Amino acid sequence: MSLPATLLSVPRSWLRLNFPSLGALTSLLAVILGLVGVGAPSAHAADDTVTVDVTRVIRNLTHHPTGVNVNFLTDADAHRLPGARSLQTALLDLAAPHLRYPGGEKSDTYYFAAPTSWPATSAGAPKFARYGPSQWPSSDTRFGNGGDTPLLPLSFDAFMAISNAIGGRPVIVVPYDCAYAATPSGGSTPTLQEVKDHAVEWVRYANITKGWAIKYWEIGNETDIIPASYGGNDPGVNQYATDVIAFSQAMKAVDPNIKIGINALSQARIDALLARPGLGAAIDYISVHAYPTYNWTSGYDTFRTGSPNLAGMVQQAATSIHNASALSAADKSRIQVALTEFNAIDWAPNGWEDVNDLGHGLVVFDMIGQNLSEPKLDFLQFWNTRWIDNDAASVPLGTTNLIANPGFELTREFDGWTLDRGNGSITPTAADIHSGTKAAQITGAGGRSQVITSALSASSVYTLKFWAKRSVNSGYTGLGVTLKNGGSGGSKILESSATVTSTVWQEYTITFVTPASGYDYAEIWFHTDVTAQLDDVSLVTGAKPSINDALDRTNHLPPAGRALSIWGQFTGDHLVSATGGTDNIRSYAVHTPSTNITTAFLLNKQTVSRTAQVNLQNFTAPSAAQRWELSGTSPGDFTPTWSQKTDVSVTTSTLNLTLPPLSITVLKLDGPDPTVACTPQQYAHPAPCPDAATSPP
Repeated sequence: MSLPATLLSVPRSWLRLNFPSLGALTSLLAVILGLVGVGAPSAHAADDTVTVDVTRVIRNLTHHPTGVNVNFLTDADAHRLPGARSLQTALLDLAAPHLRYPGGEKSDTYYFAAPTSWPATSAGAPKFARYGPSQWPSSDTRFGNGGDTPLLPLSFDAFMAISNAIGGRPVIVVPYDCAYAATPSGGSTPTLQEVKDHAVEWVRYANITKGWAIKYWEIGNETDIIPASYGGNDPGVNQYATDVIAFSQAMKAVDPNIKIGINALSQARIDALLARPGLGAAIDYISVHAYPTYNWTSGYDTFRTGSPNLAGMVQQAATSIHNASALSAADKSRIQVALTEFNAIDWAPNGWEDVNDLGHGLVVFDMIGQNLSEPKLDFLQFWNTRWIDNDAASVPLGTTNLIANPGFELTREFDGWTLDRGNGSITPTAADIHSGTKAAQITGAGGRSQVITSALSASSVYTLKFWAKRSVNSGYTGLGVTLKNGGSGGSKILESSATVTSTVWQEYTITFVTPASGYDYAEIWFHTDVTAQLDDVSLVTGAKPSINDALDRTNHLPPAGRALSIWGQFTGDHLVSATGGTDNIRSYAVHTPSTNITTAFLLNKQTVSRTAQVNLQNFTAPSAAQRWELSGTSPGDFTPTWSQKTDVSVTTSTLNLTLPPLSITVLKLDGPDPTVACTPQQYAHPAPCPDAATSPP
């Protein structure tokens, strides 16, 4: 820091005469420093220094590449609590226009309209493509009755009305691998020809009949997931490639302007697909998913103390495209990568708890920044608006366990638990106990249940947790809660369960909301087809908000949703260089040449405040920057504060400020008339460098 030239030119004799004491001179200096806008952080070297250069363009952002997965099962406003914001208002606030519909794996069970209505002139109510009394989601009483008709879905027409109103950019997932799944007992599964016909009719209805010009169409979701999911089965690389070529030709015959996407969950799968003759010419993008927080057993500290790569999957896909010998040079340039699902969910058995708190929000924010920095990325989409238990979030949690004999530690070990099928025995073997001296072991096919009717209250939120493991990875093992009307043999009103998938002890969580009326019997149950162990069951009031959800039960933004919104609300035309700092902070910047607005994002990962100096290069800065902050009390804060703060003064293109602990700081600088243009050769997506009037790619 340098003092004003007028002060430096004052003779020393004058200073000694007028300020005989050091204290008097210090007071004058303090006043002067305050007048020139230099705050406390500039009194010594800043903890972190960041340099923003608006002429060093990393990539184009004019197409506003952030997005979110929509859930056709739960997003309709009819599912929300009284007083909730509308979905349209919430998505506008989220500012993530690339909307993936009907969602993720559920897309493989979805028809936009009844097959009997094709070609459709009105989509009407959607249908389940794959359904049955034991086939989720049609079998879930919240979403269906076992038949082909969803309950209170967000229909395609309703989705498009919202998308059009907010300037959305739809990304449609057509059902595919359901055609390779077995037909559920008492239900139905479509043929390959039927799902291809459906894809063609969907394009015709959306882009020809309605004229919506939807660009992105993905063939199936997570086709190679192992084990096979409720949506369908993997037909293998060769068959998938063959089918995609056929789908692409048929769909583009209706509208040649659409873009066709394939999906893959690993680099090996991408390599194998791109090696198939003819596939490169049939596709326009590769859809990948990223959940890079796997097995973060130290939780937020994994992020705070390290520098994890959160863009690895996009990087791998880009490398595969570059190295694919079967692709022409033109195809390598044309085919993009779409991160159609990402989140800070930890899928490991005992990893970072999947709650929607500030720590997860900070990781989501950095995940977006890292992936946007990859030139081959077209767009990215958070998973998802909400999952199936969104209305259950209600903190704080209760402290009283409503389960009798939850750890099977009583002398009569199964007191409170009723044998409802098979055999159940207690094992004191240390290897088969999670805690204490005993656990419940179900030998072979069997089950135990506990009636909890009197423990529940109407219209209330509950969290059910349990520890379990199974002897082998085959058959079914699960625990759930069932509410019935008409006693133990009555009709199901609500059922929610978790499937045990691990052969080592793992904790599972179920959240549910009791209805206002209509049930007179409630039980929890543990059923298995193979030998399995159960221990430490708990049922408490309330539920922590899930990291699955960008929107809460009233359609407001929890921490992860806010992180996504910040990127969307403050995006610019260009992602530009923001270098320097240390591992303690993450920095990004955007710039819009047509308005000469530069915005810098500073993420303080640490639990203590840090001083930062931001140097602006090749940008004529205003006298002050507008500032917004997201901050909270701890990584586990469910309700951090997002607000605009006092402006930060700018001196000679430099800002000095203090970053609160665990925070995202946004600095918006509105420069004078635009004079800076980007450098075309610095672009990788798309090329060449566009001006502000260029339409989105």
